[in-house]
Amino acid sequence: MKTPDIVVEYNRALSNLDPLIASYPWENKEAYAQWLAQSYYFVRHSTRLLGVASGATPLGNDALHLRMAKHISEEFAHDRLALKDLDNLGYKITQFEELEETKIFYRNQYYGIEKFGPYYLMGYILFLEGLAISKGPDIFKKANGAFGKGATKFVFVHTEEDVDHIEKAFEQTEGLSADEQEIIIESLRMSQRIYSFIMAKLMEKQRATQIYKGAKVEGKLNQAQAN
Repeated sequence: MKTPDIVVEYNRALSNLDPLIASYPWENKEAYAQWLAQSYYFVRHSTRLLGVASGATPLGNDALHLRMAKHISEEFAHDRLALKDLDNLGYKITQFEELEETKIFYRNQYYGIEKFGPYYLMGYILFLEGLAISKGPDIFKKANGAFGKGATKFVFVHTEEDVDHIEKAFEQTEGLSADEQEIIIESLRMSQRIYSFIMAKLMEKQRATQIYKGAKVEGKLNQAQAN
């Protein structure tokens, strides 16, 4: 049975992302590549975060310890899927800087696990797995239509092949104390807010790129007219 308070926060967090996800230009090659790059930068920490959290699980809580340990193998090399998609789009990861917002996203988890314990990571997991199954299908439809299967494997795997991860995550929230639930809820809220900052920054970069390209075109037209 899912913990009601956590479910409420989970649904709220995902709903809060709707405007940003809906308005993002997924069919724009550069915008999609920027998103893939930031995904790569935080996903490459997934197995390490799971390892830290698994090791921090108290003796006697074998269910959580083993679930996180098993989850490591399930997430292994998922960052490489994003790199392959970028390559098929014609980009290299070195062309994209890691945003400060992205660094905060995963560094908050390292801090939270150390400060509050392994349940802090559960909020992050619930958020990302929920993001994949609730927003992933629409993202995949748009990106796949624009760029094909060769550039959408990362989204496809997390949307279609990892759908059982969210139920496994919710199973670990059953029977928790109020304090443990609050730790998960805090992490869930923080994860949603920081991810929103990432998306907003990507939108800002995209608008700046369009303005810059527009200015270059206008400059060339003015030069042509002058000649």
